[in-house]
Amino acid sequence: LRSMITKDRVWEMRALHKTLSAKRSLHQEMGIDVLIFDTSPGMIYSSINALASSDLIFIVMKGDEYDLEGTKELIKGLYDVLGKKTLIILNKIPLNYFSNEASEKLKASIQEKLGLPVVGLIPCDCNLLATGGKSIIAINQPNHPFVKAISDIIDKIQLF
Repeated sequence: LRSMITKDRVWEMRALHKTLSAKRSLHQEMGIDVLIFDTSPGMIYSSINALASSDLIFIVMKGDEYDLEGTKELIKGLYDVLGKKTLIILNKIPLNYFSNEASEKLKASIQEKLGLPVVGLIPCDCNLLATGGKSIIAINQPNHPFVKAISDIIDKIQLF
């Protein structure tokens, strides 16, 4: 972390240029249309460069007040400044929120508080962790609520 803090403006600009160049190359030379950067939520150069080079940004957050307040600050301090299309995905949401009425109420509440659309909810299911990554749930349990939630989000993303 200390080495990231001490970088100068020239280094920052080179890093951004390399990120944009790599994105362009992947598209032109390999035909990659979708590139997903999974970054840390803080304001470090690699995260900011990924955001600056993105066409569409997803903020993945939990539905609790702590995440909500932190996300509000990031939106004001960073995402609004970048002027990029930004969407919210709510993660680790209890299964009882997955009735139509409860999920719509939760989405509407978060959208009102953040001023950004919520494109989906990902359920919290500790049983997924119990597999220890030994199986691919989308293949072994294609009807699982987690798989359905991810599929629904993918369908909505394609609209943007």
